[in-house]
Amino acid sequence: MSQQRPTAYEYRRMVRYGDCDASLNYYTPRAIDYAVEAIEGWFEQVVGVSWSDLVTLHGMELHFLHAGCEFRKALTAGETVLAHVVVSVEHSILTFSISGVNQAGELCFRTTLTSCFVERRQFKQIPIPPEYGERIERYRASCGAAGPVEEAGCPVTADRNVPLPLAGGAGEVPFILQRRVVYGECGVSGTIYLPRVFDYLLEANGEWYGKFLGISWMEQNILKRGQPFLQVTCDILSRVVSGQLISLIFTVSRLGRSSISYTVQGYDGKGAHCISGQLTACYSVEQNGALKATPFPDELRGKITAYQAACDEYSSSGH
Repeated sequence: MSQQRPTAYEYRRMVRYGDCDASLNYYTPRAIDYAVEAIEGWFEQVVGVSWSDLVTLHGMELHFLHAGCEFRKALTAGETVLAHVVVSVEHSILTFSISGVNQAGELCFRTTLTSCFVERRQFKQIPIPPEYGERIERYRASCGAAGPVEEAGCPVTADRNVPLPLAGGAGEVPFILQRRVVYGECGVSGTIYLPRVFDYLLEANGEWYGKFLGISWMEQNILKRGQPFLQVTCDILSRVVSGQLISLIFTVSRLGRSSISYTVQGYDGKGAHCISGQLTACYSVEQNGALKATPFPDELRGKITAYQAACDEYSSSGH
């Protein structure tokens, strides 16, 4: 008699029209939305508690410390993505690996999210409640889980003590985008909903692109060009809540032949470092209905290297 193969929790999600941008594919941060939704569903089914009850009835919440996502295949409106949840436990840290596959079984994205329980009053990390820990271990055993999950993306390696550059206004070098955290971007606890942080990172990228490269993402899309993202990662260094003004400092950390990596550092109104993100993309041109990697045009490359040089000069001047 053959044994049934253990399976992980599966979350089904249709890619909606509003999840997509003008490229006809889902907008990059939506993969984080799908992954977080999968974890929320997993909590209700496996751990036996909703995130809302965790906050309102138990005085705690699940706080995300790190998220990373690798993109393998685009998804379009009308497709269904199946998100499979695998979890590892190390002391009081829960690390989730979410694999998003389409109905053909092709891997579309792989996301890793690291989290911990915090008590709400002082927002301090606490151990995993024993009854939750037991249920999580039973789930891991049923899935045949062993050891840590595989990390999606590289850890962000930014200097967490970089001071907020106060000289110059928003839009100067280095480019700074200021973003007020609005009420509707936060969950029941008042803490920003993790996928919205990735919206901020890409918003900073898009604004920088238009200002310093002289072409918006929409204009680039009309020309059948783009920079699809290969990988996005973010560390949440301190709690981000409704009403805070976040200053997002945008730099280019690496420029390859067709690939490019950006770093986005976020500071709150008191100058505390709260967000550290990295985005890696590939400049591409549409050929026969598909985007193909291509070297950056000389004009764009010149503008990017000029921006890098200006940022280096700013840093070396003692700011």
